[in-house]
Amino acid sequence: MTADFLRFRLSSMMFGQYLILGCWAVTLATYLMGSPLRGGLGFPPSYTSWVYSTVALSGMIAPIFIGLLADRLFAAEKLMGVLHFVAAVMLTGVAWCCYDYQPRIEAAYRAAAAQERIGEIPLLDMEQRLVDAPHEATPETKKAVREAFARVQASPELGRLLDDTFVTLFLLMFGYTFCYITTSTLSNVVVFRNLPDSREKFGSIRLYGTIGWIVAGVQLELFWNVISAAPLFLAAGFSLGFAVFCFWLPHTPPSGQSKSLGEALGMPALSMFRRRSFCVLIFCSLGIAGVQQFYSIYANRYLNELHAPYPAAVQTLAQVAEVCCMAAIPLCLRTIGLKGTMILGLFGWILRNGLFATEWLPLVVLVGLPLHGLSYAFFILIASMYVDRQAPLHLRASAQGIFTFISMGVGTLLGNWFSARIVNEQTIGDIVAWPVVWLYPTFISIAILFVYVLMFHERDEAKNDTSF
Repeated sequence: MTADFLRFRLSSMMFGQYLILGCWAVTLATYLMGSPLRGGLGFPPSYTSWVYSTVALSGMIAPIFIGLLADRLFAAEKLMGVLHFVAAVMLTGVAWCCYDYQPRIEAAYRAAAAQERIGEIPLLDMEQRLVDAPHEATPETKKAVREAFARVQASPELGRLLDDTFVTLFLLMFGYTFCYITTSTLSNVVVFRNLPDSREKFGSIRLYGTIGWIVAGVQLELFWNVISAAPLFLAAGFSLGFAVFCFWLPHTPPSGQSKSLGEALGMPALSMFRRRSFCVLIFCSLGIAGVQQFYSIYANRYLNELHAPYPAAVQTLAQVAEVCCMAAIPLCLRTIGLKGTMILGLFGWILRNGLFATEWLPLVVLVGLPLHGLSYAFFILIASMYVDRQAPLHLRASAQGIFTFISMGVGTLLGNWFSARIVNEQTIGDIVAWPVVWLYPTFISIAILFVYVLMFHERDEAKNDTSF
């Protein structure tokens, strides 16, 4: 087996892994929260948030099982194949549940809305007036519309259907995301155990995952209706095909070194919390992971409501910028240092959210979306690199485990809850006051930047290190 053929298989693996995720993760919230009259399910933000929280919950518990399954019992590539097959079955169940319940939800929604009037005007006609001329409505009218839609949501038949749909989706998505997150970790295992000099070459392999995400967004907008169950069926089909592909990957037998529960959760690295800068970095990463959920869950719906052309495809500008910024990391570290580069990433989050609050589409698309890629590369990726560099060799895996558990697990869950609460407070019927929504992550990002600037101090001997 030649080195080029090995890299081709590993690159294809990363491409497929993130192609599957990109098919549903970007547009699912738009579908779940979309009006039943337009093909959506009419979920409240809280239900949508919990569906997305299955990713964080799975990310918190999957490492516990990976240590047992991949390190002691099964070859990684075979385990990936089986899990992707199970994931395809689970995601097909999710898609079929949505497809089956949507017409019934729409009928119940229409029946409940038909009973509501604002003065002499039917509720749905008043909602359309708010969409056409939002600034002409009085606060009293907006309050009356909000209360009327609350009664619609609380109608017994619609409420029962939404509850039943949510419970089914949550359970199926939790099973699916557990399988997917496990395969995502296993894909890294396959690369690191088979690719010579993997620490230096991993980035060039992982790059194909970003390309897969971009391809997913573009083809969704060109060929599919994103406010439907079609993207879920598509992702399930890709997952089934990828399950077969996984058995073609390089053989990666168990290492024979299983992890204990404490090791899987990163407990050996708790001693690093004696360092103030490490604590500051973890705190800031937790906050940024929370702020990130405003974008991850609601950005696609926001772009749809701004009438952006091909929103899911346009969002891939963030991934293009991310790739460019990843290539620029060594230069930035040499010129402005680690702390300066991470400050640049934090400032990008502030500016991006602030631009989103303007609702000016050219700025949002041409500047705001690329800033998302910059912020992710210059803060999240470098934070992970810093943790790896600062941890002793024998604690690197544990340090990464605790970093992921706190930031991407706890931080994401808190962000899901908080963003859902804010969006719900600023929603009237199917209309969201987006400028107010985006101000919240803007001000939180400003606070995180101040904490980081004042309290984080990288070690002098590591200040100009660009080895990672």
